Amino acid sequence: MQRAALFALIAGVSAAVAHLTDDWADWECPGFPCYIVNYFEYQPHGKLSQTCGGSDLPMEDCNNLSDGTSWDAVWSNGTVAGSHKLTKPHPCMVHYMGGCVQTSCIQGTEAKCHAACDALNMLPYYAESCHDHCSYGECKGL
Repeated sequence: MQRAALFALIAGVSAAVAHLTDDWADWECPGFPCYIVNYFEYQPHGKLSQTCGGSDLPMEDCNNLSDGTSWDAVWSNGTVAGSHKLTKPHPCMVHYMGGCVQTSCIQGTEAKCHAACDALNMLPYYAESCHDHCSYGECKGL
């Protein structure tokens, strides 16, 4: 009986640590688990990840991320523009002033956060928002 309890404890701790150290490279916005792509972006772009953003997400979208619930981005006529497909809960929470924030600095440091923004080669509006996230959000000063 004690062996089973110990195994369960070790498995739980391992899962928690893996969740904290996950780099989110396989997410639609690599390295940013609380960002989603903008399927409605009209500006020309080569990859959807150039439209990643999260600081202004509605509460429902942020809750979907933190709950691990997939959802569709739907045009006003009901046509699906694209799907946000989640495989697990994301470390996100609704910010008290609105938007969606990480529960900690997933990128590790402010410098690594800025580098992750640069690596996505985002459109200017999205890049500015991403760098603001790094400078003033969970990674500030790390």
